[in-house]
Amino acid sequence: MDGWNFEGYPPRVILGLLLLLTGVSGAADGPVPAAAPTPRERLDQAVRAYQLGDQAAARAGLAELVIDPTVTDESLRQQARVYLGELLYSQGDTEGARRFFEAVLDQDRAYRVDPFVHPPDVCSYFDYVRSVTAAPPPPPPPTLLPPAPFVAWAPFGVYHLREDRTGRAVTYMSLQSTLALANIVVFGSLLTDHTYLSIGGEGEQARLEALRLTSALTTAGFYGLWFTSTIDAHIHWRRVGAARSVAAP
Repeated sequence: MDGWNFEGYPPRVILGLLLLLTGVSGAADGPVPAAAPTPRERLDQAVRAYQLGDQAAARAGLAELVIDPTVTDESLRQQARVYLGELLYSQGDTEGARRFFEAVLDQDRAYRVDPFVHPPDVCSYFDYVRSVTAAPPPPPPPTLLPPAPFVAWAPFGVYHLREDRTGRAVTYMSLQSTLALANIVVFGSLLTDHTYLSIGGEGEQARLEALRLTSALTTAGFYGLWFTSTIDAHIHWRRVGAARSVAAP
């Protein structure tokens, strides 16, 4: 800045001149880089290219908007999909257009194409895609299984007899009846036999031990079969009861 004479100027004027000269010098160094376009500006540029007939540039710009993860405006992404579908439809690629229209409907089943922005044939084709694209079926209502009947807890195969499971009913009934009868006989024998008060030798003691063991085994067998019959009845009820619930009006 040699050669410039600022004598006689007020300080504020001198400061303003220095700032002006500095700005001019900075501008001479090179152009300021332009800010990156926003997603809305990118969409407008792609649409403008489409309207001017540059379909390649329009298709590239719209596709970038659709797949760009930084675009958070879903409505803008939906518009890009619709324009891509329109572009493909105008080129005769109806299947490609249909895929993009289906993607729009997957995001928003109630989406409507603006008839003041898009051609009538594109709007009609979009509505056609909506009509032939089946909405996802609603989930089936949960099946409420009714509680098992009280007879499912009964011994001697009563539940199985009621449900016409004759073979199982006869098996459980005969085995439990046999075990119950044997247990009553053995237990009654033990109650009436008082030889345990004066054991008469090892043979008598062994006989009494055998009776006690038989009583214990028949008792365990009876209740074991009862438990098995109950589990079997509940398993059957879960299958048959669910079918009856579905068949009920």
